[in-house]
Amino acid sequence: MLDGNDVTCADVHDSHRCDVCDINSDVVSAIRELVRGGQISQSSKSDGGHKFSDSSITTPSSTLNSSEYAFYRTSVTQYFPPSSVVNYTPPIIQSGGLPPPSADRSVNVLVDSTRFLAAKGKKLGKLKSLNEQTSLLQGSCVICWCFQKRLSAPHPDRLWRTCQNRNYIPNVSSWITFKKTIHFTEENKYCFYCHLPIEHEFCPTAHRRGTGGSACNFADFVVLIAWFVRETPPWWHKAVAAFKLKENMDVAEYAIWYTQEEEDSFCNGVELAIWLLNNILHNFDQ
Repeated sequence: MLDGNDVTCADVHDSHRCDVCDINSDVVSAIRELVRGGQISQSSKSDGGHKFSDSSITTPSSTLNSSEYAFYRTSVTQYFPPSSVVNYTPPIIQSGGLPPPSADRSVNVLVDSTRFLAAKGKKLGKLKSLNEQTSLLQGSCVICWCFQKRLSAPHPDRLWRTCQNRNYIPNVSSWITFKKTIHFTEENKYCFYCHLPIEHEFCPTAHRRGTGGSACNFADFVVLIAWFVRETPPWWHKAVAAFKLKENMDVAEYAIWYTQEEEDSFCNGVELAIWLLNNILHNFDQ
Protein backbone atom coordinates (compact mmCIF):
# COMPACT_ATOMS: atom_id res chain seq x y z
CA MET A 1 0.00 0.00 0.00
CA LEU A 2 1.04 3.65 -0.30
CA ASP A 3 1.98 3.91 3.38
CA GLY A 4 4.69 1.25 2.97
CA ASN A 5 2.98 -1.46 5.04
CA ASP A 6 2.67 -4.94 3.52
CA VAL A 7 -0.96 -5.87 2.83
CA THR A 8 -2.26 -9.04 1.15
CA CYS A 9 -5.62 -9.79 -0.39
CA ALA A 10 -6.50 -11.79 2.72
CA ASP A 11 -6.23 -8.59 4.76
CA VAL A 12 -8.91 -6.87 2.64
CA HIS A 13 -12.46 -7.94 3.49
CA ASP A 14 -14.48 -9.62 0.73
CA SER A 15 -11.77 -9.15 -1.87
CA HIS A 16 -11.01 -11.27 -4.95
CA ARG A 17 -7.64 -12.96 -4.46
CA CYS A 18 -4.93 -12.14 -6.96
CA ASP A 19 -2.69 -14.69 -8.68
CA VAL A 20 -0.06 -14.24 -5.96
CA CYS A 21 -2.37 -14.79 -3.00
CA ASP A 22 -4.31 -17.67 -4.59
CA ILE A 23 -2.35 -19.46 -7.31
CA ASN A 24 -5.00 -22.18 -7.64
CA SER A 25 -8.08 -20.01 -8.12
CA ASP A 26 -10.45 -20.94 -10.95
CA VAL A 27 -9.53 -17.86 -12.97
CA VAL A 28 -5.77 -18.36 -12.60
CA SER A 29 -6.09 -22.07 -13.41
CA ALA A 30 -8.19 -21.31 -16.51
CA ILE A 31 -5.73 -18.71 -17.75
CA ARG A 32 -2.84 -21.09 -17.11
CA GLU A 33 -4.55 -23.78 -19.20
CA LEU A 34 -5.19 -21.32 -22.03
CA VAL A 35 -1.57 -20.16 -22.03
CA ARG A 36 -0.26 -23.72 -22.02
CA GLY A 37 -2.69 -24.80 -24.76
CA GLY A 38 -4.37 -27.39 -22.53
CA GLN A 39 -7.98 -28.01 -21.50
CA ILE A 40 -10.43 -26.07 -19.35
CA SER A 41 -12.10 -28.66 -17.18
CA GLN A 42 -15.75 -28.41 -16.22
CA SER A 43 -16.25 -26.80 -12.84
CA SER A 44 -19.16 -27.29 -10.54
CA LYS A 45 -21.55 -24.36 -10.22
CA SER A 46 -20.61 -23.08 -6.82
CA ASP A 47 -19.75 -19.69 -5.38
CA GLY A 48 -23.07 -18.22 -6.50
CA GLY A 49 -23.02 -19.98 -9.90
CA HIS A 50 -20.36 -17.72 -11.33
CA LYS A 51 -17.69 -20.32 -12.18
CA PHE A 52 -16.98 -21.69 -15.66
CA SER A 53 -19.78 -24.09 -16.62
CA ASP A 54 -19.09 -25.18 -20.20
CA SER A 55 -17.56 -28.49 -21.23
CA SER A 56 -13.90 -28.75 -22.10
CA ILE A 57 -12.25 -27.06 -25.04
CA THR A 58 -8.79 -27.48 -26.44
CA THR A 59 -7.09 -24.12 -27.10
CA PRO A 60 -4.29 -23.88 -29.64
CA SER A 61 -1.06 -22.32 -28.40
CA SER A 62 -1.12 -19.63 -31.09
CA THR A 63 -4.50 -17.86 -31.60
CA LEU A 64 -8.16 -18.63 -30.87
CA ASN A 65 -10.62 -19.21 -33.72
CA SER A 66 -13.96 -17.42 -33.69
CA SER A 67 -15.90 -20.14 -31.89
CA GLU A 68 -13.20 -20.58 -29.24
CA TYR A 69 -13.04 -16.84 -28.67
CA ALA A 70 -16.85 -16.71 -28.29
CA PHE A 71 -16.68 -19.45 -25.66
CA TYR A 72 -13.95 -17.57 -23.82
CA ARG A 73 -15.99 -14.39 -23.78
CA THR A 74 -19.12 -16.26 -22.58
CA SER A 75 -17.18 -17.99 -19.80
CA VAL A 76 -15.69 -14.73 -18.52
CA THR A 77 -19.14 -13.12 -18.53
CA GLN A 78 -20.52 -16.05 -16.51
CA TYR A 79 -17.71 -15.81 -13.98
CA PHE A 80 -17.95 -12.03 -13.73
CA PRO A 81 -21.62 -11.16 -14.36
CA PRO A 82 -22.35 -7.67 -15.72
CA SER A 83 -24.00 -6.63 -12.46
CA SER A 84 -20.67 -6.97 -10.67
CA VAL A 85 -18.75 -4.82 -13.15
CA VAL A 86 -18.60 -1.06 -12.71
CA ASN A 87 -19.90 0.71 -15.79
CA TYR A 88 -17.15 2.68 -17.53
CA THR A 89 -17.37 4.85 -20.61
CA PRO A 90 -13.98 5.55 -22.13
CA PRO A 91 -13.28 9.24 -22.93
CA ILE A 92 -13.53 10.44 -26.51
CA ILE A 93 -10.05 11.32 -27.64
CA GLN A 94 -9.80 14.49 -29.69
CA SER A 95 -7.68 14.81 -32.79
CA GLY A 96 -4.93 16.44 -30.75
CA GLY A 97 -4.53 13.29 -28.67
CA LEU A 98 -5.98 14.79 -25.48
CA PRO A 99 -9.26 13.90 -23.74
CA PRO A 100 -11.98 16.56 -23.82
CA PRO A 101 -11.78 19.18 -21.04
CA SER A 102 -13.83 18.51 -17.95
CA ALA A 103 -16.88 20.66 -17.27
CA ASP A 104 -15.99 20.56 -13.55
CA ARG A 105 -13.57 23.23 -12.35
CA SER A 106 -10.46 22.04 -10.53
CA VAL A 107 -9.77 22.87 -6.89
CA ASN A 108 -7.07 25.36 -7.91
CA VAL A 109 -9.48 27.19 -10.22
CA LEU A 110 -12.12 27.35 -7.48
CA VAL A 111 -9.59 28.71 -4.97
CA ASP A 112 -8.37 31.35 -7.44
CA SER A 113 -11.94 32.35 -8.30
CA THR A 114 -12.88 32.71 -4.63
CA ARG A 115 -9.78 34.80 -3.91
CA PHE A 116 -10.42 37.02 -6.95
CA LEU A 117 -14.06 37.66 -5.99
CA ALA A 118 -13.08 38.43 -2.38
CA ALA A 119 -10.41 40.91 -3.54
CA LYS A 120 -12.84 42.55 -5.97
CA GLY A 121 -15.49 42.88 -3.26
CA LYS A 122 -13.01 44.56 -0.93
CA LYS A 123 -11.98 47.09 -3.61
CA LEU A 124 -15.62 47.85 -4.43
CA GLY A 125 -16.17 48.57 -0.74
CA LYS A 126 -13.33 51.11 -0.82
CA LEU A 127 -14.77 52.61 -3.99
CA LYS A 128 -17.88 53.60 -2.01
CA SER A 129 -15.70 55.78 0.23
CA LEU A 130 -13.86 57.19 -2.77
CA ASN A 131 -17.15 58.05 -4.48
CA GLU A 132 -18.32 59.91 -1.37
CA GLN A 133 -15.07 61.86 -1.10
CA THR A 134 -14.68 62.80 -4.76
CA SER A 135 -18.34 63.79 -5.11
CA LEU A 136 -17.87 66.19 -2.20
CA LEU A 137 -14.55 67.64 -3.34
CA GLN A 138 -14.98 67.96 -7.10
CA GLY A 139 -14.33 71.56 -8.14
CA SER A 140 -12.68 72.38 -4.79
CA CYS A 141 -9.12 72.69 -3.52
CA VAL A 142 -8.25 69.42 -1.84
CA ILE A 143 -5.41 70.99 0.19
CA CYS A 144 -7.75 73.61 1.68
CA TRP A 145 -10.00 70.73 2.70
CA CYS A 146 -7.11 68.82 4.26
CA PHE A 147 -5.81 71.82 6.19
CA GLN A 148 -9.04 73.55 7.19
CA LYS A 149 -11.88 71.21 6.18
CA ARG A 150 -13.08 74.08 3.99
CA LEU A 151 -14.52 73.83 0.49
CA SER A 152 -12.98 76.55 -1.69
CA ALA A 153 -12.31 77.05 -5.37
CA PRO A 154 -8.95 75.84 -6.71
CA HIS A 155 -6.15 78.44 -6.70
CA PRO A 156 -3.08 77.03 -8.48
CA ASP A 157 -1.25 80.37 -8.38
CA ARG A 158 -0.87 80.32 -4.58
CA LEU A 159 -1.31 76.63 -3.80
CA TRP A 160 -0.30 75.65 -0.25
CA ARG A 161 0.26 79.26 0.89
CA THR A 162 -3.38 80.26 0.51
CA CYS A 163 -4.47 76.86 1.83
CA GLN A 164 -2.66 77.59 5.10
CA ASN A 165 -3.15 81.37 5.14
CA ARG A 166 0.62 81.83 5.05
CA ASN A 167 2.71 84.14 2.88
CA TYR A 168 5.81 81.92 2.82
CA ILE A 169 6.37 78.18 2.98
CA PRO A 170 9.87 76.73 2.40
CA ASN A 171 10.20 74.27 -0.52
CA VAL A 172 6.59 74.90 -1.49
CA SER A 173 7.13 73.45 -4.97
CA SER A 174 8.70 70.16 -3.76
CA TRP A 175 5.47 68.28 -4.48
CA ILE A 176 6.09 68.81 -8.22
CA THR A 177 9.45 67.02 -7.91
CA PHE A 178 7.67 64.20 -6.09
CA LYS A 179 5.03 64.02 -8.82
CA LYS A 180 7.67 63.70 -11.56
CA THR A 181 9.32 60.83 -9.63
CA ILE A 182 6.15 58.70 -9.71
CA HIS A 183 6.02 56.07 -12.47
CA PHE A 184 3.26 53.45 -12.73
CA THR A 185 4.27 50.13 -14.31
CA GLU A 186 0.79 49.36 -15.70
CA GLU A 187 -1.10 51.57 -18.11
CA ASN A 188 -4.82 52.40 -18.09
CA LYS A 189 -5.33 51.62 -14.40
CA TYR A 190 -4.87 55.11 -12.97
CA CYS A 191 -5.58 58.52 -14.48
CA PHE A 192 -2.47 60.23 -15.84
CA TYR A 193 -3.56 63.58 -14.35
CA CYS A 194 -5.01 62.74 -10.93
CA HIS A 195 -3.96 59.08 -10.26
CA LEU A 196 -7.51 58.03 -9.38
CA PRO A 197 -8.44 54.53 -10.63
CA ILE A 198 -9.98 54.57 -14.11
CA GLU A 199 -10.76 50.88 -14.70
CA HIS A 200 -14.47 50.77 -15.57
CA GLU A 201 -15.76 49.07 -12.42
CA PHE A 202 -13.42 50.98 -10.06
CA CYS A 203 -13.57 54.51 -11.50
CA PRO A 204 -15.21 57.10 -9.21
CA THR A 205 -18.51 58.31 -10.64
CA ALA A 206 -17.48 61.99 -10.35
CA HIS A 207 -14.30 61.55 -12.38
CA ARG A 208 -14.25 62.92 -15.93
CA ARG A 209 -11.33 62.05 -18.17
CA GLY A 210 -9.37 64.83 -19.81
CA THR A 211 -9.94 65.37 -23.54
CA GLY A 212 -7.87 67.01 -26.23
CA GLY A 213 -4.81 67.26 -24.01
CA SER A 214 -6.66 68.99 -21.15
CA ALA A 215 -6.45 67.63 -17.62
CA CYS A 216 -9.28 65.77 -15.92
CA ASN A 217 -11.52 67.41 -13.32
CA PHE A 218 -9.39 66.13 -10.41
CA ALA A 219 -5.91 67.13 -11.60
CA ASP A 220 -3.15 66.19 -9.08
CA PHE A 221 -5.79 65.04 -6.57
CA VAL A 222 -4.00 61.98 -5.15
CA VAL A 223 -0.42 63.27 -5.36
CA LEU A 224 -1.33 66.47 -3.49
CA ILE A 225 -2.93 64.47 -0.69
CA ALA A 226 0.13 62.18 -0.46
CA TRP A 227 2.46 65.16 -0.25
CA PHE A 228 0.23 66.85 2.33
CA VAL A 229 0.50 63.76 4.54
CA ARG A 230 4.29 63.62 4.22
CA GLU A 231 4.75 67.33 4.95
CA THR A 232 2.32 67.50 7.89
CA PRO A 233 4.03 65.83 10.90
CA PRO A 234 0.89 64.87 12.89
CA TRP A 235 -0.64 63.12 9.88
CA TRP A 236 2.70 61.64 8.79
CA HIS A 237 3.23 59.96 12.17
CA LYS A 238 -0.27 58.47 12.00
CA ALA A 239 0.31 57.28 8.41
CA VAL A 240 3.63 55.67 9.38
CA ALA A 241 1.80 53.66 12.04
CA ALA A 242 -1.23 52.84 9.87
CA PHE A 243 0.73 51.75 6.77
CA LYS A 244 3.90 50.52 8.53
CA LEU A 245 6.10 53.00 6.68
CA LYS A 246 9.71 53.92 7.30
CA GLU A 247 9.71 57.19 9.24
CA ASN A 248 12.51 58.82 7.25
CA MET A 249 11.59 57.74 3.70
CA ASP A 250 13.18 59.90 1.02
CA VAL A 251 11.23 61.17 -2.00
CA ALA A 252 12.35 58.30 -4.28
CA GLU A 253 11.32 55.63 -1.74
CA TYR A 254 8.00 57.36 -1.13
CA ALA A 255 7.30 57.48 -4.88
CA ILE A 256 8.01 53.75 -5.25
CA TRP A 257 5.75 52.89 -2.31
CA TYR A 258 3.06 55.21 -3.74
CA THR A 259 2.64 53.04 -6.89
CA GLN A 260 2.71 49.62 -5.21
CA GLU A 261 -0.54 47.73 -4.65
CA GLU A 262 -1.94 44.47 -3.29
CA GLU A 263 -4.49 42.22 -4.97
CA ASP A 264 -7.36 43.50 -2.82
CA SER A 265 -6.29 47.16 -2.79
CA PHE A 266 -5.68 50.16 -5.01
CA CYS A 267 -2.18 51.60 -5.28
CA ASN A 268 -0.80 52.88 -1.98
CA GLY A 269 -1.25 56.51 -3.03
CA VAL A 270 -5.00 56.02 -3.50
CA GLU A 271 -5.23 53.94 -0.32
CA LEU A 272 -3.50 56.76 1.57
CA ALA A 273 -5.92 59.33 0.11
CA ILE A 274 -8.97 57.25 1.10
CA TRP A 275 -7.55 56.83 4.61
CA LEU A 276 -6.85 60.54 5.13
CA LEU A 277 -10.11 61.83 3.65
CA ASN A 278 -12.11 59.33 5.72
CA ASN A 279 -10.34 60.59 8.83
CA ILE A 280 -11.05 64.24 7.97
CA LEU A 281 -14.59 63.74 6.70
CA HIS A 282 -15.72 61.69 9.68
CA ASN A 283 -13.52 63.46 12.27
CA PHE A 284 -11.49 60.36 13.06
CA ASP A 285 -8.29 60.79 15.09
CA GLN A 286 -9.11 64.40 15.85
